[in-house]
Amino acid sequence: MKTNKIISLFLAGVITVGMFTACGDTKEESSAAASNPPQHYQPLEANALYKIASRHSGRVIESAQFGLLEGAYVQQGSYQGDLNQVWKAILWEDGTYGFENMSTNRMLSLKKESTGADIPLCVNTKSDSDLQKFKLGKTDEENVYKLIVNHSGLAAALEKESKSEGAKIVQEADRESPAQLWTFEKLDDGTRELPRLLPVAGDVAHSSTPEIVRFGDMYYAYIMAAGVSIKASKDMIHWETIGSAFPKDPTLPFEWMRKEVPAGSIWAPGVYEIDGVYYLYYCISTGGSQNSAIGVAANTTLDHTSPDFKWVDKGMVMRSTIGDAYNCIDPNIIINDDGQAWMVFGSWWSGIKMRKINNKTGMLDNSDTKTYDLAQRSPDITKDSIEAPFMIKRGEYYYLASARNPMGGTYHNQIGRSKSIFGPFVDKAGKSLMENGGTVISEPKDEIIDPGHASLFKDTDGQYYFVTEYFFKNQPSQLAISTIVWDDAGWPATALSPQIFPKK
Repeated sequence: MKTNKIISLFLAGVITVGMFTACGDTKEESSAAASNPPQHYQPLEANALYKIASRHSGRVIESAQFGLLEGAYVQQGSYQGDLNQVWKAILWEDGTYGFENMSTNRMLSLKKESTGADIPLCVNTKSDSDLQKFKLGKTDEENVYKLIVNHSGLAAALEKESKSEGAKIVQEADRESPAQLWTFEKLDDGTRELPRLLPVAGDVAHSSTPEIVRFGDMYYAYIMAAGVSIKASKDMIHWETIGSAFPKDPTLPFEWMRKEVPAGSIWAPGVYEIDGVYYLYYCISTGGSQNSAIGVAANTTLDHTSPDFKWVDKGMVMRSTIGDAYNCIDPNIIINDDGQAWMVFGSWWSGIKMRKINNKTGMLDNSDTKTYDLAQRSPDITKDSIEAPFMIKRGEYYYLASARNPMGGTYHNQIGRSKSIFGPFVDKAGKSLMENGGTVISEPKDEIIDPGHASLFKDTDGQYYFVTEYFFKNQPSQLAISTIVWDDAGWPATALSPQIFPKK
């Protein structure tokens, strides 16, 4: 991973997402530290990673909402080996510690400049604020410490001495209380490369089925919405909506759409370059129906400021009807080593399929009319879903990701790989994706619901990203972008993968 680039992205600054409750921004206090003498009691290893557990409840300190929001509260939870439960010990020059949360690099922080009791802790963008500095106080027990907020001199504690899941961490007067006692278990020396979530901000709501493409120095996200929403960013962190690919009204802007699937809407857009032309593939369907069609539009540029920027409808690529063995939705284009384009598509029913594409037209290539089977689950469509395929080539392998399980709590993403674009694709354990195999690369994390429909993006520097939507309770889809880390055997992990650290 291009470490310097990622660190610079994380430190670039974050805009708070206003629709959610956050505990506030830090304020610079460059002079506050000077009034506090250096702390020389330093039992923690600088830059090492720790699990911080309550001596009172046995639960660990974690960032709520997986640290995705600036100002997200800090609470206690059952240890799952997730990145929002892991903290890097930063040793400041004045001898105090800072604690960097490993989900998004935000720092453990006091809510606001206050010396009052019951002020909660949260995570905020890293700064030299005294609100983010802590001292460790000795106790009579080995590896049990007080966590003292440098700004106030008060101790971090479980709110109301609660042992409950989700109880907040607050500051209160230093006293004899088991709710103020913490243990620090070293998990890693800090040299291991870990995936991180980018602290995205701006227009990140309403980001269903996101796919990112880079053109010049701009990143564009194509989103499932009326007219296909387009969002732009210069750093993949700060996003703004710049328009739509098609007219928003009517919902189906072209006549062939209204004829083929009159009650449908446009889903799952994605942009791909084939022999110098940019193609926007998408599907039209309704929930639970095989009456679906895949369409395509073409453009000569992705620069939205260019007078030549215009998506020209090319019509229907293919369709499925009720009773077919598959559903024509969720198209994705993969270019093989010979430069040949293939379209991966499908969901539910008999699973994920692939057809050959004519590079000159963007339509099906009738020189090969075979529909290739790539992945499937059992035919019980009430529970065993598979959809949203996305294929990339890395090294000697083709990797096929797909979303599994119905939405509503267990929706997630799995992956398999093959040395041939035609398969067989197998998971990390060697199980075929045609037999319900798949290695999990994202899963729900507490309040992070349904991180399943996803795409895989490779930037110009070679860094891969996992781009997905997720939901907070009763809120619209949100954009999430994680770096991808590959193990020595070539298997990917994202910040939303299960058990980045072993669960004990």
